[in-house]
Amino acid sequence: MKFLPRDHFILYSLRSADELRTALRPHIRKPNFIQIMLWPIGKKAEQRFEGAVDIKGFKIWPVIRYQNSFLPIIVGAFRESANGTTISVRQRLSPFVKWFSVVWATFVLLFLGFAIINPDNIENAETLWEARLIPVIMIGFLWCLANGAFWWEARHTKDELKRILDAHEHPTL
Repeated sequence: MKFLPRDHFILYSLRSADELRTALRPHIRKPNFIQIMLWPIGKKAEQRFEGAVDIKGFKIWPVIRYQNSFLPIIVGAFRESANGTTISVRQRLSPFVKWFSVVWATFVLLFLGFAIINPDNIENAETLWEARLIPVIMIGFLWCLANGAFWWEARHTKDELKRILDAHEHPTL
């Protein structure tokens, strides 16, 4: 597992870029930002992804039936050659989730800094230890939550893209 929730890999397919776009489009629906999923009783989405495909590549994210703010946004670019197409794929967090996490972690670290720099406001040594330990636990929890939720979906989307595009991972990476 990598330290940060982002990934880059290269897929290779013997198909042309036009064939890949054609194969990918049925699995992508237009973004639907206001939706209510009644899991587990709601019906499963017909398409696996939301987003768009264009001439240069695609920008998609998985459609899921549960809440996960750490879904990967998948951006791919097609490069054709004489004997197939190379697809450069990047998976990353959404900018909103990334900035929210940074702001949240900053406030936690500011609290930790206050507890270290100004221990006079804390009455006894046991409380001082707790005041220093809680922010560390909170940062660790955020890291575990972000990485666990991101990599769970990233692994599945990578496998799904390989299947849809009839591609395999490029051996150079």
